[in-house]
Amino acid sequence: DGMIEVLRNQGLAHRSTVMVGRTHGIHAEPYTLGLKFAGWYCEARRNRERLLAAREEIRYGKISGAVGTYAHLDPEIEA
Repeated sequence: DGMIEVLRNQGLAHRSTVMVGRTHGIHAEPYTLGLKFAGWYCEARRNRERLLAAREEIRYGKISGAVGTYAHLDPEIEA
């Protein structure tokens, strides 16, 4: 959360800082450093939401497999 907030703040602070745009390693249309930070900010927020959603999805799962009885495990572990 802290890094995401830093990206947001830097984007706002540099919204008027013009820099050279690049396409395929060569100079292109100019744009702002704030826009660059805004892209990183949006990507970081999306990735954070994806990680939180993934954590919910993989919170539980089956331990035993096709081989073995896993009789030594308490059924509560797999529930």
